[in-house]
Order: sequence, then structure tokens, then C-alpha cells
Amino acid sequence: MFTKSIKPFKHIYFLAIVLVVAFSLLHNGFLVANSYAQPSQAIAEQISQNDAEPNGKQSADSNTTAEEESGNINLSDSIPIDEALEVWEDKFSSILADLGLNNSLHARLAASAAIIVIALMLMLVANRITKKVRQRITHLARRVHLSPSKTRFYQRAILWLINFLLVVGAASALAVTWGVDTDTLANDTVMAALANLLTIYFIVLAGTMIVHIANGLVESLFKRWGSKSQSRTNTLLPIARNTVYVTCFVVFTLMLLAELGINVMPLLAGAGVLGFAIGFGAQTLIKDLLMGFIIIFEDLIQVDDVVTLAGRTGIVERITIRKVQLRDLSGNVYTIPFSEVDIVENKTKDFSYAMLEIGVAYRENVDDVMAMLIEVDKQLQDDDDFKDILLEPLEMFGLDKFGDSAVVIKARIKTVPLQQWNVLREFNRRVKILFDERNVEIPFPHQTIYFGEDKNGTAPPLHLKADSNDKISEHATIEAKPAQKKTNTDKANQPAPDGDSGEDS
Repeated sequence: MFTKSIKPFKHIYFLAIVLVVAFSLLHNGFLVANSYAQPSQAIAEQISQNDAEPNGKQSADSNTTAEEESGNINLSDSIPIDEALEVWEDKFSSILADLGLNNSLHARLAASAAIIVIALMLMLVANRITKKVRQRITHLARRVHLSPSKTRFYQRAILWLINFLLVVGAASALAVTWGVDTDTLANDTVMAALANLLTIYFIVLAGTMIVHIANGLVESLFKRWGSKSQSRTNTLLPIARNTVYVTCFVVFTLMLLAELGINVMPLLAGAGVLGFAIGFGAQTLIKDLLMGFIIIFEDLIQVDDVVTLAGRTGIVERITIRKVQLRDLSGNVYTIPFSEVDIVENKTKDFSYAMLEIGVAYRENVDDVMAMLIEVDKQLQDDDDFKDILLEPLEMFGLDKFGDSAVVIKARIKTVPLQQWNVLREFNRRVKILFDERNVEIPFPHQTIYFGEDKNGTAPPLHLKADSNDKISEHATIEAKPAQKKTNTDKANQPAPDGDSGEDS
């Protein structure tokens, strides 16, 4: 059941724990083997400790000082497993002696059965207590946006630890009952590996819990702070989560390395030098980060905004501290580093305007046309599909300019963000319908075609071909008018048109 509860994390944490435990066992085994490889030195140290206890204390103090100077502070040293087991074995041995349960085989069997039953009962009690505690803190977890599955994961993780300690205690009690020498089984290597294992388990469990709690608190704070702006919450929340994840990962990774006996102080110093070198060489990256922080902090763009950045226009899909991703109307995705952004054009900041430029013919009455536009706006205001997205009535600017073939009337409608294009399309549709009903001309471009002249000063003919359904004039060939008037002499010298003889003229 425990493996099921950590299913979302088992691929990462289980692999990390296995690697760390394996390295820890190899490390402690190497130390033990090294100590056996130098028996004379160990005997000499033991003799010196027996002869002069102050000198032994001084040696231990010097070793502790050396460890502190090296920067390795192992958390496993603060878990006195061997001392706790020794005290537990002494207490249990005295209890067996007082009750006389170590004198015969039947007494030892009865004591062993009692140990197993008590251990199982304690496991059941621990299971009940952890479930009750989980039920009590479920409502608190929901307040900080922690799912019940995560609280169940912590409950089972703690229960697994309690059961592990109960199994170790029961095994030690059984060993004492049957007179097994625990010093042989629980040697320095085993105890050091067990201490490292428990420490690593605590670090992983605490790191996971801190990450989830911090993530929930950040999400809760952002949702309360940004309750009026969901898009801003969607923009800043992923950045805050990534910051929490990276910080916790670095801190707990250093703790694990220190637990494995690796000196982290040179790593920190090397990381500082490496960071300085990277910062000096990656100035564009630093510029991306600084510009991204400024743009996000000043709330210039948010997720779901329609913006124009670096010459690209689209809706904002994702924002990180270094880049922004846009998707245009065709579905193309643009990834733009913040260092490439010099001007931010946000088309959907707080509100939007649907800009209207209506062109009508010169012969139309401008006042009547503006009255029609106001009429269309009132229709939109009364429409259930549009009344909630229109913030203000139509703002009429009036006659804006004289075009080549039309007079242009300009107006605008204030809408909620992202809805200005829908309002504009619907407004244009209704204007077209109303203009058709009122016979208002919407002009379109006209073209006059001249065919030029040939060398004789006449215009070439225009040949037309038509289907059987088309109605055309009697003549299949139409002669275009000349571009300029001709004199009588030119007319006398002009050849007859195609299909006619000169004599008929």
C-alpha cells in the first residue's frame, strides 16, 4: 500500500534512495575494510586509549574538530541508533530476568509469542492513530490546496517508518530472548548504514513535505491575492512553483551529499566561481532573466493576453522568467526571449475597443448613416449573447475622412478583453443587413479601361464570347471608341472594320 501511495514519486525518489543507500553502504564498507587493513594502528590506538583516557578524549575531540573543519556535518551522527538499541536490550534483558522468561524453552517461546503479538498490536494502534491524525488535518490541507492523496502519502510514509522501528525493536527483543549476540549482527557497518538509511529517509520525506506545503501555501496566497485577476495568478504561480522546487532541490541535495560524507564547501565555492563565469559569458541569458523579471513584476503581459512582441502577434500561452510563448491565429507557436522584446503591445489589457470604420457613398446622408450605426449598437446592447461583453455604448467620432470613392465614419465600442473581434464581426454583419434594407450604398472600386490606338489612330475591337444562356447584343464584335477625335482626312484613310468591305461603306 505504501508503494501505491507514492506512485507519482516512486520513479524519482525510489531511484534516488537506492543509489544513495548503495553508495552509503559501499562508503561505510570501505571504511570498515580500511580499518581491518591496518590492525596494528587500531591496536596501538586502543592501547593508547586504555592507558590514557584524556588522550583518547583529546583524539576524539581532534577528530570532531577535523570533521567540522572539513565541512562534513553528518545528520546520521545525531541519530543514536546503537545507543538506543543497547539501552533497549539492557532493559528488556532485565525484564526477562525479573519475570523468569529466559530459563526454559517454553518460557522463551511464550516470550517470543508475546513480543510478536505486542508488535502487531502496536502496528494496528499506530495505523489507527495516523488515520485519525490524517482525518483531522485533511480540512487544513484543503485550505492550503493540498490534495487528500498527498496527506494520505504522508500518513503512510510515517506509518511505514513506525512499523520499521517496531520491527527492529521486536527483532532485537527476540535476539535477547534467545541469547543471540547482537553485537555480531549489529556491527559498526550495519549500524552506520542503518543510520544513513534513516537519515536519508527523513531528508527525502521532509523535503517532499516541505515542497508540497510550500507549494500549497504559495498557491493559496496567490489565489487570495490575485482573486480579481485570474490571468495574473496563472502567470506568476508557475514561476513561484519553479522557484520553490529549485530551492528545495538544491538545499536537500546538499544535505544528502553531506550525509554521504562529501565535503560540500568546495562544491559551494566552485558553484560560486562557475556562476560568475557563466554570468560573465552568458550576458544574453542574464538580460533575459532581468527583462523577464521586470515585465512580469510590472504586470505588462499575462497568460491569455493577445500581444505583439518582437514583431510577432499571438495569444500568450506560457510565460517563464526567461521567455514567452505566443500562438498566432494559424496555430504557429513563437518562443521569444525577453531580451528580444523592446516594445510590448498588449491588445487585451483590462479592456479592449472594437474600432469601426464604415464607408458609404458620397451621395448618402451622413447623419442618417450615423443614426443607423447607433441603432445597430442598441440591437447589440439588447442581445443576450453580447450585452455582457459590451462595457459602454457606441462612441461616435463622426465623419473621419474623405476616401477615393467613399466617406468614412469612425466609431468604437468598448468591450471586455479578447471580445473586440467578435463584437466587430457581428456589428459589421448587422450593418450590412441594415444598409441593404435601407438602400444605403456601400461603394466599391470602379475601373475605366482604355484600349489605346493602333498606328492608324483607331481603337482595336473588343471580341466577346458568351454561353447560350447569356443575353448579348446583336453584334458579336464591338468596336471600342477611339481615344481621341479624328480629322476628315484620317476618316477617309481609315480602313473598314473587320467583316465589312470598303465598298459597302
